[in-house]
Amino acid sequence: LPFAPDFDDAPAPLPPAPETSSPSQPDAAHVGFASAELPIGQDAPNAPAPLASPSLSPANGGPSSPASNNLTALAGDALFSVNPPELDLRPGTLAPIDPETETIGAVVFPASAPMPDFPPLNAVGQPAPEAADPNAPGANASNPPPNARPLFGFAPQPVSETAPDPLPMTTRPEPISPNGPDAPAAPVAPVAPDPLGAIAWADSAQIKPLLVTPPNALVGQAGAFSVVMDTGDAPVLGYNQPKTLSFSVVNRGEAFNGRIQLLVPPGWQISAPPALGQRQYIAARSGILRADFHLRVPEGAARIDIANAVTLRFIPDGQGPMSEAEFLLLGASCWRTVGTFANFDGEGFDRSYLPEDRPGLGETYVSRSMQTIGWEKRVFTESVLDLEPVFKASPGVCYGQTTLRSPTDREARLVANTNYAVKVWLNGALILRRFNRETFRPLLGGGPWATDVTLRAGENALMLKWVRGTEPYQFSLTVSDRLGRGLPDVGNTAW
Repeated sequence: LPFAPDFDDAPAPLPPAPETSSPSQPDAAHVGFASAELPIGQDAPNAPAPLASPSLSPANGGPSSPASNNLTALAGDALFSVNPPELDLRPGTLAPIDPETETIGAVVFPASAPMPDFPPLNAVGQPAPEAADPNAPGANASNPPPNARPLFGFAPQPVSETAPDPLPMTTRPEPISPNGPDAPAAPVAPVAPDPLGAIAWADSAQIKPLLVTPPNALVGQAGAFSVVMDTGDAPVLGYNQPKTLSFSVVNRGEAFNGRIQLLVPPGWQISAPPALGQRQYIAARSGILRADFHLRVPEGAARIDIANAVTLRFIPDGQGPMSEAEFLLLGASCWRTVGTFANFDGEGFDRSYLPEDRPGLGETYVSRSMQTIGWEKRVFTESVLDLEPVFKASPGVCYGQTTLRSPTDREARLVANTNYAVKVWLNGALILRRFNRETFRPLLGGGPWATDVTLRAGENALMLKWVRGTEPYQFSLTVSDRLGRGLPDVGNTAW
């Protein structure tokens, strides 16, 4: 039922009641109401018995006499009894009771108007159809009476007068006939075979490499040789940092006799296994060779680019052709850092320290422990920078400088994600300042820690201010285009 209307703002009057009503098709405005002008305690003819209400029973403090001011409204198949306020009734309006005549009802009819003879209602609040003559033409159990209205706006499937078949007491589903209407059509032609050979799970020689391949291993092919290069913790190389490359070679072809070399960019220092310079033999079909090479790139004597190629070459004896497997090593990002400065109650974010006024790499400053500090070189192998050694695992403020090198002028997007606070300057201009304690989510090309910038061709000076609270500081820096795609030719692999 809808909520009771506001009696201070009575709704518009309902249309007056008709003089007569057809038993088979009552007026729609009156269906669903117990409408009468009767003294209290007198029931309307053919009215249904009220439903029992525990909250209104005499045992629960409800009215014990039919003479009490009860409003009984019929809606669908439920009766609700309430104690309405004493208000005047007007014909054709919604009002619960007349204090002078003590009449009840939701729709009030004039005293001179005869009571409409409402037909009984069914379980859904609709007039019950009259009994149909079984001898009438067209009478059928599947044909509802013409005045019946569908309950949900469409006619449901009619019931059957025939007794249903008994349910078989079995738990096994009946199989579908392959020649039935639901059988799938047979393919006209066979499907194309899988170009790759299926994995022979019983052959441990094929399964074991899938289980032991390191996560930072790179896979290559050199003729009949399958080559795996394990780069250790990451396929990244920095200045003055030793790097070990472990190679595993499997021969899938004929037997090999010859020499094996590792080629690196100019100036790189390499140490090969002592026995690798001699003639090597790898058996046919399943022969395996393992070798470790040690690399080092001295600062000032060699260069590390964003991507650097290393090649494993196989030189057979005789007139056979050489074969090579090439891999790429990324260059680590090069930074200069200084710190730590004091940060009391977060005031370090807005406070300007000397590195902001004198950012020269040869400058010296006084730290929070009253010691003289200067810019130090650091190498980071990932876009997520481990700055806890700079902060010495305590709250404070640190600064970092690096140089982004771009081959051309371009529009870019810089994302400096952190879990606390950061400021970023590009070519001397402040482009990002944000202070917010939140979960660290390193993203590429978007997020609340992103800002659009313009990179000029050549070098672009980048300076950052990192502010750490009581929690460990987390930070990442990525550069992409305005669509969030990475820029592989923009990097900071040199100081």
